[in-house]
Amino acid sequence: MFLCLYSGGVRKRNEIIDLRVVERVGKKGTFTYIPSDSTNPGSAAFFEYFKRYFGYYGIRRFKYFCHDRPFGASDVRDAFKADAVYLSGGNTFYFKGSLRRSKIEPMLRKYVAAGGALVGQSAGSVLMTPTISTAAVGPVKDPNEVGLKDLSGLRLIDILFVPHYEPRK
Repeated sequence: MFLCLYSGGVRKRNEIIDLRVVERVGKKGTFTYIPSDSTNPGSAAFFEYFKRYFGYYGIRRFKYFCHDRPFGASDVRDAFKADAVYLSGGNTFYFKGSLRRSKIEPMLRKYVAAGGALVGQSAGSVLMTPTISTAAVGPVKDPNEVGLKDLSGLRLIDILFVPHYEPRK
């Protein structure tokens, strides 16, 4: 099992973590990018940024998997054949609700249990924890606009994560 939780995507702050992820994926490896909300007009631009970000380290093979649009069994198989799966940032509540409705949550757990590398950024990181309730606290608060009642996370780790936290100086 390999889990990596990012708060944000700034190379200067993340380079040590980035290098561990790149080592795990391998320069000839494949990354599957799962956007938090593929209906968001900026989703494609974030994917392009993601490809440039990890392309800087020599990774060149990327897949894009939309959990919140119609997909088939072959799409799921292809997405989870990757060397690493990346859960993007965005609204944690929307992301969680959509993963649940599309039945991707158990597949993520199975992928990790089988030794897959799961990388999350902000909302994607919060999803790995026991509860996503922390998405509503801290400097960047996600609104629960979808009215999600069950705030359980994927429970892949037993810590809570508050992205974008900066201690007061």
